[in-house]
Amino acid sequence: MTAAGMLFAQPAPEGKLSRWFALESAVLTSRYRYVDDSRGVTTANGVQYREAFKGRFRFDPVGNYEIVAGVFSGRRHHSRME
Repeated sequence: MTAAGMLFAQPAPEGKLSRWFALESAVLTSRYRYVDDSRGVTTANGVQYREAFKGRFRFDPVGNYEIVAGVFSGRRHHSRME
């Protein structure tokens, strides 16, 4: 096995929370929208944010029983064009 292969074969260190909780994903996004019409009137001007977190709560050390849950601020950014 090469040195690079040994580097990636190492298991991640266990933390105090990893026995109870496993974070699967954490996504934070933002975008800036500026829209004006053909007359130069601003119809949209602002920043939009979106957050999404998904994880597992483990009931036993082996991981036979888990609850998967997520917290999301919305499915997508508002995209209506005025």
